[in-house]
Amino acid sequence: MILMRKILLLTYFHMCSRYRKAWAGFLWVVANPILTFVIQSVIFKSILKIEVNNYPAYLVSGLLPWFFISQSLYVVTNSLVASRDILLGFKVHPFLIVSSQVLDQFVSFLAAFLLIGLFTVRLQGDFLFLRMLLVLVSTLLICSFTILFTNLLAYWHVFYRDIQFIVQFIMNLAFYLTPIFYQPASLGNYQWILSFNIFYPFIRLYQSSLFQFDLAVWGQAALSCSLITLATLFFLDLSYRLKMKEFYIHV
Repeated sequence: MILMRKILLLTYFHMCSRYRKAWAGFLWVVANPILTFVIQSVIFKSILKIEVNNYPAYLVSGLLPWFFISQSLYVVTNSLVASRDILLGFKVHPFLIVSSQVLDQFVSFLAAFLLIGLFTVRLQGDFLFLRMLLVLVSTLLICSFTILFTNLLAYWHVFYRDIQFIVQFIMNLAFYLTPIFYQPASLGNYQWILSFNIFYPFIRLYQSSLFQFDLAVWGQAALSCSLITLATLFFLDLSYRLKMKEFYIHV
């Protein structure tokens, strides 16, 4: 409980510092996924003629969670190196620094979802309450995974500075190998690639609850996401145990 309060407090101060000198700074951050959604929706539906019913809903159910994961990795992987003075001056645990900045990205994700998600996704029907409950659980899963995974990458980035560039390369590649703006069937004989894509189950959570309700698919995706999150937690804890004594020397 105390740890959560510290993270929330750091998140608040980080957001205040990030937006205080920018006119409508928060809106600029939220506008990024919105503009991307509008442009891709027009290009892929109207120009490339992708045959998906209610394509805007399909796109937004995959694009928004992808933006949250990818932006968190892009922005936060370097956070511990950038916060060197704070870490050395106050001996703050690295988990607090990284988690607070991921939550900052999470607030932007929620704002973008409320602005365009609820206007493009059809939530009518007998399963409205159940679908909203699944969205809530999906959001908790994706937030937990992103916090842990970003902490893992940011921690090892202190020791191996090339990780930041590797992350950027992998995320650029993963964007095209993850069925966000196209359906999995488009991969043809290469659908097996999705079995090694750790981000895809988190996308499926939203696609199976927001775009096309399928409780069985959501359950499979939720199980995969839970296992991935637990594995990430294990490796993060192992990393702390192995290298924490050297952390403040290398940061």
